[in-house]
Amino acid sequence: MTTKRAELAFLAVRGCSAAAYFLLVPFLALWLIDARGLSGTEAATVVALCLFFGRAGGMMAARILDRIGLKRSVVLAYLTAVASAGAMALYPDDDLAAWIAFASLLGLAFSSATAALKALVVVAYSPDQRLWAFSKLNLAVNAGSAAGIAAGGYLLAEAPELLIWCAVLLYTGALASLHFVPKVDEAPQTPAYDEPASGGRAAFWLFLGFTGITWIAYAQVFNVLPTFTDDTIGSKAIAYLFVVNSALVILLQTPLTAWLERRRRAQPRAAALTILPAAHVALAAAILLFGFTGHASIAVAYAAMVVFTLAELVFGPAYDAQVAEVKGRMSTVAAYGVAGAVRGGAESAGTWLGITAVTAAAWPATGFVFWLPAAGLLVVAAYFARRAFATRQVEPLAAGVD
Repeated sequence: MTTKRAELAFLAVRGCSAAAYFLLVPFLALWLIDARGLSGTEAATVVALCLFFGRAGGMMAARILDRIGLKRSVVLAYLTAVASAGAMALYPDDDLAAWIAFASLLGLAFSSATAALKALVVVAYSPDQRLWAFSKLNLAVNAGSAAGIAAGGYLLAEAPELLIWCAVLLYTGALASLHFVPKVDEAPQTPAYDEPASGGRAAFWLFLGFTGITWIAYAQVFNVLPTFTDDTIGSKAIAYLFVVNSALVILLQTPLTAWLERRRRAQPRAAALTILPAAHVALAAAILLFGFTGHASIAVAYAAMVVFTLAELVFGPAYDAQVAEVKGRMSTVAAYGVAGAVRGGAESAGTWLGITAVTAAAWPATGFVFWLPAAGLLVVAAYFARRAFATRQVEPLAAGVD
C-alpha cells in the first residue's frame, strides 16, 4: 500500500519536473539569442533537438534504465538534468555544438525520468489504483506547467540571467522529492501482479496507432489554433482559452476522477463501455467546434474548450494506465518510452501538417485541419468501445481506462 507521503512525493517530483521543463523550453530560443548570441536558426536547432530527445529519449535509453532499476534510473536522470541545466547556465560562449550537447542531454534526461517514473507508478500501485494515481500526476503536471510558463515569461522579461538557474532549482526539487518515493523495482508477489499484461506486439502497436490519432487532434488545439485564429480573434483571446484549460484541469481532475472511480466500482462493465469511448466522442465534438473558431461566436470556442478539457481529464490518465495493460512482453520502461516517442511524433506531425495547411489555404478549407482529426476520433472511440465489449472478464474500466 503506497503511503500518503509517497503519494505526495510522486506529485512533487512530477510537479517540479513539469515546472522546470515549461519554465525553460518555451523560452530557450529567445534566451539563447539574447543572452548567448546564437542566431535564430542555431537557437531553433538547439530547441528542436531538446524537444526530440525530450520525447524519444526514454525509448532510446530503455535498455539501460531497465538494467539500472526504476528508482535509481529516475535519480540518475534528474541528476543529469541538474548537471546539464547547470552547464547551460554557466557556459558563456555561443558554440553551437556545445549547446546542442547540453540541450540534447537535458531532453534525454527529462524523457528518461518520465518513462522510469511512470513505470515506478505502475509497480507502486495496484491495477485498480493506477487510474487514480495517473490522474493525480496529470494534475501535478498541469499545475507545474502553468506555473512554469508564467514564471518563465516573467523571468525572461525581468531577470533573464535567472531563467536557467530557476530550472536547475526545480530539477533539484524533483531530485530531493525522490527521497520519499518508495523503491519498488520489483512488483509485489500478489495475484494482482502475477497476471501478465494482456495483448502482444500487434495489440500494443494498434493501441499506440489509435492513441496517435488522439495526439494529432490534440496538436491542432495547443499548437495550431493560435496560427489558425491569428487573423480573426487574435493571440490574446487564445491565451485566455488556454488559461481556462489549465484552471479547469486543476479544479476538476480530482473530483472527476473520484466520480469515475465510483462509477467503475458500482458498474464496472457499463463504465468500461461508456467512459473512455464517450470521452473521445466529446473530444471529437470539441475539435469540430474549434474548426469554427474565429468564424462563429467566441462563446463557441469557450464551450469547445470546456468539453475538450473534460475529455482530456479522462483520456490523459487513462492512456498512461493502459500502456501497462497492453504492453505484452515489453518492459514497462520501454513501453512508456515508446509510447512517449509515438505521442511526440504524432503531436509533431499534427503540428506540421496543421500549420502548413492553415497558412496555405483559407477558411472553410482550413477547418478540415480540425474536422478530419475529429472524424478520426470517432474511429478511436469505436476502437475502445470494441475492446471493452470484447473483454469478457470484469476489469478496472475493462481494457479502456485502466
